[in-house]
Amino acid sequence: MKLAASIKVLLLIIAFSFASACAWADDNAKADAILNKLEDGSVVNNTHIQAYIDEAEALIKPTDQARSMRLIKAKCWVHDFTQTEDVNKAIDFARHWLAQEKIEKFPVTKVDLILCESWFQEHKGLHENAKKGYEKALQLALSIENERLAADAYSLLGELLSFQGNFTAALTNLIKAQELYQSLNTPYWQLYNLTAIAVSYRRFGDPERAIYYFKKIIKIYRSQNDEDQIAFIRRDIAFALEELGRYPEAIKYHRQNYQYYRNRKEDLDQAIAATELAGALIQVDKIKEARAYLQEAKPHIKPDTANTYSHFYLYLAQILFAEQKLIQALEYVEVAISGFKKKKNNRYFQFSLLLKADIHAALENWSLAYQTQQAFIKTHQELDKQQLSQQTTEMRYKFDLDQIETENKQLLEYKRLKENEKLILEQNKQLQVMVLFLAVIIIFYLAYSVYKQRQKTKVLETLALTDHLTQLPNRRHMYKWGNKAFQQARNSHNPLSIILFDADHFKKINDELGHEEGDKTLKKLAQLSASLMRKQDKVGRIGGEEFLVILRSTPKEQALAIAQRLVDSVETELEQHLHCDNKLTISAGVAYLEENNSQDNFNALVNRADKALYDAKSAGRNCARLS
Repeated sequence: MKLAASIKVLLLIIAFSFASACAWADDNAKADAILNKLEDGSVVNNTHIQAYIDEAEALIKPTDQARSMRLIKAKCWVHDFTQTEDVNKAIDFARHWLAQEKIEKFPVTKVDLILCESWFQEHKGLHENAKKGYEKALQLALSIENERLAADAYSLLGELLSFQGNFTAALTNLIKAQELYQSLNTPYWQLYNLTAIAVSYRRFGDPERAIYYFKKIIKIYRSQNDEDQIAFIRRDIAFALEELGRYPEAIKYHRQNYQYYRNRKEDLDQAIAATELAGALIQVDKIKEARAYLQEAKPHIKPDTANTYSHFYLYLAQILFAEQKLIQALEYVEVAISGFKKKKNNRYFQFSLLLKADIHAALENWSLAYQTQQAFIKTHQELDKQQLSQQTTEMRYKFDLDQIETENKQLLEYKRLKENEKLILEQNKQLQVMVLFLAVIIIFYLAYSVYKQRQKTKVLETLALTDHLTQLPNRRHMYKWGNKAFQQARNSHNPLSIILFDADHFKKINDELGHEEGDKTLKKLAQLSASLMRKQDKVGRIGGEEFLVILRSTPKEQALAIAQRLVDSVETELEQHLHCDNKLTISAGVAYLEENNSQDNFNALVNRADKALYDAKSAGRNCARLS
């Protein structure tokens, strides 16, 4: 009986152990199935991803490090890249696990976490950090011979390079990724990567080819009822249409996207869509409507809102420029330039430079307009070199969309096309060199023409506004500048004063010493008076021996003191200039803008200064008087 009982207990233990082992094996199989789903891209909705993560976490035993480490990868990528707080959490999460010693035993997880950290850094605007991370992950993936991770690294690096305008390197990386995704039979990632290739074609100047790919891709997403991805592709189609100048069609796509996100009540995506729609509307002169969309988007567009922040301020600057609000337009375009430069978005960086040059020209800041135009030409040349390079041309023909539709057949077709392409490129090598040479000549000629025209304009502007003898501003320049300063002072209720002075008995100097000596005396007088004034003041010659000084933000008492200092300095410092018994002195009249005098104008101010100058002459000369 005891033996029978013992056997029964033993059988129960064996049965229990077997059942536990089966249950454990079943849990592992379910966990593996979930992990595979998370890794192959078949689950894209963050809410669904989080549900799968929670389910897998319940199934995986705490001692099962291998599966736990696979789950950690999914936990990193599930963070929302559109939310700043989530972006920072993702970066901190990746860094925490990368700092663990045990991560070295799981190189696949390590590489994936480096990619995850870099991707969220890219969305934070830290593009150089992201690029270094992608390159590091790629080297590690190749060293452990993991084709899937290498494909991910090539794809993410290619997308970033495409955004920065380095199209040759971008397409090289993206096509390598596509080849690997095809060989690994990962349809979702093939489609994702193909979208990046199409975007690159759009960016480097082949929007027709890009639209062809986009329409193929959108059909696939429509068959899968994936409305989110369709919205992303609609956006890129709209941008491609803008590149072709087909703005009404582009606006139609932008409006569809805007309405889609509005219906879903996704505020940030709606704001981004509104900004992009405004940019297209500006191109067809629908300024009022564009401004309304930008105003709607403004509360949601922050400095960390990816690339949209820079575009937002570029579009605002365009609107203000159209409305001739030049100072504010200049401030906004500087924000856009700073953002595009920081993110190395050379395409829109050059657009912003061109707008800045136009604003400076409208403000008659000729020197700054010329400098900005030169910066634009330099950036434009760099982009042209990238677009005309032989390797980029090769990439344009190297890839064919049909590879994702019938993989095995297209892999063979790809090899055939590659061989044919090498032959075509060899036959057209001389033609490509000639095209590149002609392009360089044209760019050089255009740059030289712009430079010569700017130089000519600058010389003419200088001649028109400068006194040839003293090199001070002439009467025309002084009155134009004075009227502007007068209006600004009256509008802002700031003080404004002027000094009108001339040399005493100057005719006697000309008669006794000659006109050549008289001219030298005027030059000395001009140099001394200019040296005694502040940077904010302007000194000009408005007549024979008559000079005008405009003093901004200067009350009458201070202006009178400056005038008297000028009188005294001329008497003492120019005494040795005349090599005779003649003594050079000046008389000065001071006038100021009276408070609440709406009837006054700059000419009236000069007339009052002239009356004060007459009073100084009547008082015996060599003195200053206040009107």
